[in-house]
Amino acid sequence: MHGITRITLTVPFALILIQYLNFVLMLLEDPAIPEFWQNHGLREAIFASVLCAVVLNHLWSTKVDQYRLRLIMLLGAPLVFGFWVAELIVGFDPAGNLQDITLYHTVEAVTFVIGYFMAVSVWKGHGAKQ
Repeated sequence: MHGITRITLTVPFALILIQYLNFVLMLLEDPAIPEFWQNHGLREAIFASVLCAVVLNHLWSTKVDQYRLRLIMLLGAPLVFGFWVAELIVGFDPAGNLQDITLYHTVEAVTFVIGYFMAVSVWKGHGAKQ
């Protein structure tokens, strides 16, 4: 896998980690958030961070073959597309309070899909496993 493809696939997970850092700081600093939701949010942030680390470990391993690419996509898709699934189920924010978050998630989804197609095109174009 080419370096530019790895970097393209790294961007969504870097943005996810940045967002979860901001989310955890908000959870811990806001006394209006009940302890139950703080606990839930922290567990979600820890799980997502560990999953991001696993995906990045596979992405930056020496050899990324088709099996690892599938694993990266299977583990990464819930992280990248989870926001959009929640938005479709719960509904979009009519007040526009989530504009910055929506922008981040849009960039994540687009770069994830572009990176995936870049990786797939390398294998189909060269007909070789790396």
